[in-house]
Amino acid sequence: MNEEIEKKKATHIRIHDSGDFYSVKYLQKWIDIAIQNTNVIFYAYTKSIKFFINGLKLPKNLKIIFSEGSKNDNLINTVRDRHARIFKDLTQLLSAGYIDASNNDLKAITENKKVGLVYH
Repeated sequence: MNEEIEKKKATHIRIHDSGDFYSVKYLQKWIDIAIQNTNVIFYAYTKSIKFFINGLKLPKNLKIIFSEGSKNDNLINTVRDRHARIFKDLTQLLSAGYIDASNNDLKAITENKKVGLVYH
């Protein structure tokens, strides 16, 4: 993976276009990759919230966005945690104070921890 990142001269990498972290061991591999590539921003949406709430130390260049819509939504602190919520339309999204990442996924890693996506 490190060779591919260097070869492509990646600056931002979204982990998983679809899928999720399926184990802590697998997540740790991505943490190690991020640590080895400090000049690259890694980010991922996840519903595997339980892997992250036990004090797991993430490198600064690995941004995690908790995705609402699972049986673990109660574990998301919507004030503190970067999280994503799906909205029916842009008006509802903006009214709720979310940043619209529907057409630009990199907005999910800005300082605004409230990431909104319009259902399509």
